[in-house]
Amino acid sequence: MKNLLVIYYSQTGQLKEIISNFVMTWNTSYHIDFVEIKCDDFSFPMSYKQFFDVFPETVLKLPSEIHYTIDEKDYDCVLLGFQPWFLHTSIPFNSFMQTDDFKKLVRNKPVVLVMDSRNTWRNSLHEVVVETEKNAGIIKGIFVFRNISNNRAGLFPLLYWLITGKKNSSFKMFQGGGILQEIIDSANVYGANAIAALDDANRHYTVIPHIDEEFTSIKYEQWAIEKYLKWATFIRRNDFKYRRFKLFLFRVWILFIFFVLTPFISKKAKK
Repeated sequence: MKNLLVIYYSQTGQLKEIISNFVMTWNTSYHIDFVEIKCDDFSFPMSYKQFFDVFPETVLKLPSEIHYTIDEKDYDCVLLGFQPWFLHTSIPFNSFMQTDDFKKLVRNKPVVLVMDSRNTWRNSLHEVVVETEKNAGIIKGIFVFRNISNNRAGLFPLLYWLITGKKNSSFKMFQGGGILQEIIDSANVYGANAIAALDDANRHYTVIPHIDEEFTSIKYEQWAIEKYLKWATFIRRNDFKYRRFKLFLFRVWILFIFFVLTPFISKKAKK
């Protein structure tokens, strides 16, 4: 029986549930080892200020201390689970990609990427694809499970979930935070496709459930990434001097952009 390593970071536990469903039918072909990346610096739930406090290190790809234990075993393939923070790969998973363990694990191995996100996922996916292929990993499947709410309507449930730990709020007008349970439950169907790709050298899957639903345009994401880099660099300047005040300015800016300018920027980008 072949050996599969599943290594992931899941702050809320949502991705952990998705991956568990995703590999549900794999036990007949693979012995599966699950490794969860832990990071003491980031909690769940988190406060409003903590939510924004991760911004500069995320954008600038500054590593944090992480914990995990991987068996000394020659794995036949690897599944990587991750999610974006502020349009970039989360700090814990990005920290893992900077380790020698990551480079060793993906080298010349078939790799399946599974991510969960809101509606801005392309840049984080690109970062993981680049790092995997740079280290000779062979990507055989990409599966993006995402929230299907539109950009602004999805923000309130997300913040409520991250701050309170409660996925469903009392506001019936909003979908609950995170990904719909029916999409999470359907992950095993997409997992079956991943097995087919691993067993066929000529097959590769890129799957985004509910792709027809609204999600942020590429040009808008690119615009936001450029602005984020400028803000992160500004906050980092002089070794993060006046960090709290600079983060306050960033919060004011991003909320203004989100609620006042986003509809116009997004509409122009889609055209």
